[in-house]
Amino acid sequence: MEYAKRGAKLVLAARRKEKLEEVAKKCSEHGASDAVVCPTDVSVPDSCENLVNFTLETFGRVDVLVNNAGSASISPFEEYSSTEKFRKDVEVDFWGNVLTTKFALEHLRRTRGQVVVTCSVGALAPYPKQTFYNASKAALLHFYDTLRVEPIGRSIGITVALPGFVKSELTTLGPRGHIPRWWPMMETEDCAKKIVEAALSNRRYALIPTWYSFNVLFRVFAPELLEIPPRMFLLGKPPSKSVKMASELLLGEETSRQVFQSLKALAA
Repeated sequence: MEYAKRGAKLVLAARRKEKLEEVAKKCSEHGASDAVVCPTDVSVPDSCENLVNFTLETFGRVDVLVNNAGSASISPFEEYSSTEKFRKDVEVDFWGNVLTTKFALEHLRRTRGQVVVTCSVGALAPYPKQTFYNASKAALLHFYDTLRVEPIGRSIGITVALPGFVKSELTTLGPRGHIPRWWPMMETEDCAKKIVEAALSNRRYALIPTWYSFNVLFRVFAPELLEIPPRMFLLGKPPSKSVKMASELLLGEETSRQVFQSLKALAA
């Protein structure tokens, strides 16, 4: 919608054609010069290539590639019953970006274009129960950082957005308690506006909202502090062995366990 308000010609890609058509109609109403749909599954290489070819056939060029598709299975690593779930996450969250970028790269080079990537603060913070989502986002961050250094980095712009929790299907339909109910959630429209503004300004990164910058500081100077809140409020566990021992010594093992489980209950 933000690109539509600026009069862009849009190719909308996702798996659900009916949803795409709804969005295309709204984009046209919001000022897009044109808005067409191309049903795409970014976990399938041929589908990614078809998206780029369809864009070229429709508009004759590619100026901006926005990689926004995401998938997340919410479960501790040891509870995955098979590899299929986490392989799907990696195929969408990592390879979906790599493949679309690969197929669009030469065309973006011709137009001195840009890649805009929806990464995540999860690339920096060890948020539990989304092991492969976090790992895929961290891989994305390093992939595009490296791409900037390679020759192609002189021909195209790359903006990596690292949003925190945003109201979306991915966050609102997840299991209860995965995101603390008191944790601030950003409106989708506000996040999109800030990403597009960062892209138009050719910024390398966009931490959204900016107060998430504490994750960068803690990761560099005190990474152990990043582990304390999720252990206490999401897993209901003591933040460290020393705290566990002290708590059990003062309160007893069972009472100590109940205290930390009550902290978890506050998030549910």
